[in-house]
Amino acid sequence: MSSLENISEQRSGHYQFISNDRLQDVPTVRAITRSIEPATTDTLCHDVLERLLHNANLYAIPVIDDAGRPQFLIDRAKFIEFFAKPYTREI
Repeated sequence: MSSLENISEQRSGHYQFISNDRLQDVPTVRAITRSIEPATTDTLCHDVLERLLHNANLYAIPVIDDAGRPQFLIDRAKFIEFFAKPYTREI
């Protein structure tokens, strides 16, 4: 496989690690992740919820403090479930 084909496969989300019984170039974390704007500890929950609802491919949002240090991740499913709980009886 040429390196051009390998890059094309990586961009499409498919990786071939073994070909012809040989280990191929494996992707790095940088190749399979994407950068997103973090929330801060002062970000309103409503704003986080809006971001999650408007981007179905967003599974988590990192949160940083005032110094830019990572604090935690907001998990999409848990966050939306927390806000949906008061309305589950109506659904």
